[in-house]
Parts: sequence; structure tokens; C-alpha cells
Amino acid sequence: MKLLLFFSSMKQHELIQSGDGSHTLRSAQYDVTYHSIHGAAQETEHVFINAGLLPLALKSKQLNILEVGLGTGLNAFATLLKAEQLNLKINYTTLEPFPIDHSLAEQLNYASAYDQPNRQLDFLNLHQIDWNTPIKINEHFTIHKLKTTLQAAKLPSDIDLIYFD
Repeated sequence: MKLLLFFSSMKQHELIQSGDGSHTLRSAQYDVTYHSIHGAAQETEHVFINAGLLPLALKSKQLNILEVGLGTGLNAFATLLKAEQLNLKINYTTLEPFPIDHSLAEQLNYASAYDQPNRQLDFLNLHQIDWNTPIKINEHFTIHKLKTTLQAAKLPSDIDLIYFD
């Protein structure tokens, strides 16, 4: 279901409700969606949380994650929620050369998609916090957003898991 068109710094994004009710974006410039149109939140849970994070969480309560492309922030938000639920300590580094505008992030329904409507401000905070400096969100989750490409990034050497979306 197409919801609206959004224009952002020479990029056009289309907000789409995916099959599970969560949002994804379509880049008109590249004609690709940020997440599965069949279920954005389901995709994140299946690929990144269940197949990636959970097996490692059984072995260690502290993990260093690299995400190539912050995008909508869905993977970071889902990881934050899971870290709190499982009492994990996550150091989350994410690369994003072209961040989405805050006004577009405000339209994404990920807090509701995770039955956490009271966490919308926490989701938006992931988009608002400063770039290029580690920010401790809470005792479970520290995020370091790098406004750069993978090719130009200076990456940590102790990465346990890579989210390549």
C-alpha cells in the first residue's frame, strides 16, 4: 500500500506499508526498497535478529555489531529492543553516507510494529543523535553512527556480527 511521496535532498523516497504492516521506503533514484515489501519488520527479525544476533547472544552477553547502512533505523531499533530484553550489551556501529531526513523518520511506524508505541521517541532518537561519536542510549546499547561509506570508513577491529542490508 503506497502512502505518500517524500522528497529529500535530491532523493525521492516513497513510504510503503509492507505486508506485515510495518513501513519500508522505496528509493526512486535506485528503484529499490530498503526492506522487504512482504514484511519489513519480519525480515529484520528473521535475517538480523533470529539468524544473526540470537545465536551469538547465546555465547556472549556483549557484542560488537557493524551495520552497513543505517537506512530507516529498523535494524538498529530492533537490536536495541532485543538487547534490553536479553540483558545484552551491544556496541553498534553503523555507516550511512546518505541519512534520511528526520521528518521522514517521524513517519515510520516501527515502534507500533513492535507493539512498543511508547518507544517512538527512542526510535526517533536513533536518527537525531550526533554523527561520528559513540552515544550511549542506555546500559544495553551504545550506537556510533558514522556518516561515511564503507570504502572510507575506519572500522573497529573487534566486530562480532555484520548487518549488511
